[in-house]
Amino acid sequence: MTWIPFGNPRAGFPTYPRQTKGTRVRAPLLSVGIAVLLAACTSSPPRRPSQSPAGPAASSPSPPGISISGPGVVSVRGPLRACPSAQGAVRDAEVEPSIAADPARPDALIGAWQQDRDLRGGAAGIESAASTDGGRTWKEALVPGLTKCSNGPYIRASDPWVSAGPGRAYLGTIGIRDDRTGAVLVSTTTDGGATWTEPATVANGHARLIVDKESVLADRSDGSTAYVVWVDYAVTDPKVTPHVNAARFSRTGNGGRTWSTPGTLYSGNTETQFHTLAQLSDGTLLDFFAEAKSLSGNPNPPLPARIAVVRSSDEGRTWSRPTSVARFTFATLRTPSSHRAVRATTANISAATGPDGTAFVAWADQVTADRWQIRLVRSRDGGTTWEPRVTVAEPSGQAFLPTVAVAGDGRVGVTWYEDRSARSSPGEGVPTKVRLAWSGDDGATWHQLDLGGPPFDLDTARLSSEGDFVGDYEGLAGLPSGFSALFVQARPRSRAGPTDVFFARVDLAPE
Repeated sequence: MTWIPFGNPRAGFPTYPRQTKGTRVRAPLLSVGIAVLLAACTSSPPRRPSQSPAGPAASSPSPPGISISGPGVVSVRGPLRACPSAQGAVRDAEVEPSIAADPARPDALIGAWQQDRDLRGGAAGIESAASTDGGRTWKEALVPGLTKCSNGPYIRASDPWVSAGPGRAYLGTIGIRDDRTGAVLVSTTTDGGATWTEPATVANGHARLIVDKESVLADRSDGSTAYVVWVDYAVTDPKVTPHVNAARFSRTGNGGRTWSTPGTLYSGNTETQFHTLAQLSDGTLLDFFAEAKSLSGNPNPPLPARIAVVRSSDEGRTWSRPTSVARFTFATLRTPSSHRAVRATTANISAATGPDGTAFVAWADQVTADRWQIRLVRSRDGGTTWEPRVTVAEPSGQAFLPTVAVAGDGRVGVTWYEDRSARSSPGEGVPTKVRLAWSGDDGATWHQLDLGGPPFDLDTARLSSEGDFVGDYEGLAGLPSGFSALFVQARPRSRAGPTDVFFARVDLAPE
């Protein structure tokens, strides 16, 4: 396969200054033959009729002209091996990657993930990686000023989220202190992720207030402006885990040096999670989230739940009442072969907007205990109304942790994990694959391929007290005509430690 360059091939790309920390890594790229590629793209059997309200999305063979680079390993061995504060963390265990592409230079990519995962939550550090050549090579660096392993005050950090705007990118994280309280933090870079600022504190938790699950969004037209959303839980009884929260919001207009006083974005005497900010071409902000009576296991699932969105036309100063996007059943995942718990639920939603303002939301939908499917809905009017859901993938096993992105040409892509243990032999563990689907006709038909190569054993990613864990989300970025993906795989695909971060890029020919 050939690499399809972006933009003007004569223009070239800037050379970033060499980092002071980390190692230069070359991600190995797999040359995939035409026959093998087309076989992978069409290997899924024809889909059975869907039980979703809109019926099934038709499947079709993949068109010619696809170029796949990867998957290649991005994470390196032992970046925190010499850090005494990382005691208790799982060495070389990476989870929960995020990725962003520079809107002006799509070959400039930035990724970040939890490095040396701690089973209690979070990790010993946040590692970042930068590429100036579309993912061929990467430079890694430990994000400074976060955990004690990077000269910061926190014992662990979690929830890395990257967003790139004109001339500046933002990295949101949650810092975790010794007393288990946390803080919402945002670091910035103006050199494509080669170096990062010390993090600015957006909000502080304390013994009576838990902060969790931030996501950050760089303004699409002004690199000095960015937005961050998170949830906080009021603790009324230290012995009882709270399950009612409120969503908070803050904004910067000076490149992340300072942030506005947090305001309430939404509070409905419920639990919301996985808030995701997106922006329309006219500057309108959208915040998508999952909502139920509880998403923390009290009461235990299954529970009725919904995906909702709120809108702001004044940079987050005021927000609309929520609009329901889709209804679903909140459920937790358990592998059918080993019956082990997996830290993944149907509330792990993902949302994105396209260049024309079309909004998309993807989620996993439980059909039976052992069958999960990937659904997607679309709005053409900025999130005010939503079309019936379509089915992206309906495997015979469990599809979970979807991530959606929109390419510059309007094609929508979705990645997910697919547990194939229902058809595996005893002793094979939980064979799991990373899949990609994309559509150029608004979801009427989908083309699929294996993105991660051979399957890995999900049971070897025992990186959470709640079960097998590769992250609450993975990374997917839209390119001018294709997608860049950052995702985690476990043994035997991982090379160092129980998991590694992989990168793959798919360039699509014009339709």
